[in-house]
Amino acid sequence: LAARLSDLNRNIEEVVMQSIWCAIDCVSNGIRYRFFDPNGPRLSVVTDETPLVDRYFTCPEKLLATPADAEKLATSDKAKFIMACNGWVMNADPLKNFAE
Repeated sequence: LAARLSDLNRNIEEVVMQSIWCAIDCVSNGIRYRFFDPNGPRLSVVTDETPLVDRYFTCPEKLLATPADAEKLATSDKAKFIMACNGWVMNADPLKNFAE
């Protein structure tokens, strides 16, 4: 049983690590595009208005200071207004509803 559990854990660990490396790759490619790519906006300074990484979600609240604030929003009536910016998240057409 212990050997089987180790195999299952190892398989899941590989899947998780692939996801982590994919996320790191996406973030670094986004930074490269925003600040260095000749086809990108070529931002020169990281500020509140031009953050290092674009937002992956658009939500009705301007400032979510803590994870508790985000959780409160996600479980409120305003949760239906939280939108994933899927053009960045999964290289999809941002004008198409990816939830259908």
